[in-house]
Amino acid sequence: MGETLKSKLTRREFAGALAVAAAATAALAPLGASAQEKKPEEAKPQETPSAEEQRARAAKPIREFKVPEGTEPAFAFRASWGGR
Repeated sequence: MGETLKSKLTRREFAGALAVAAAATAALAPLGASAQEKKPEEAKPQETPSAEEQRARAAKPIREFKVPEGTEPAFAFRASWGGR
């Protein structure tokens, strides 16, 4: 273990490391699946009414904001048919 860590990886080294990690994950997936099957599913936590009320209060000013009719978008998309 006398090697020092490099600060940069080449694309090929990165691809090799990624392939090894993917293979290890695929090899260990059946082991993890059997452990997960034994656990009962937990119900997702319900959102509290206070969070819903807070979201509604925060959204109300945005919904009520009137955008002037003269407002233009930041850009205009125009399809060109002339080849330019």
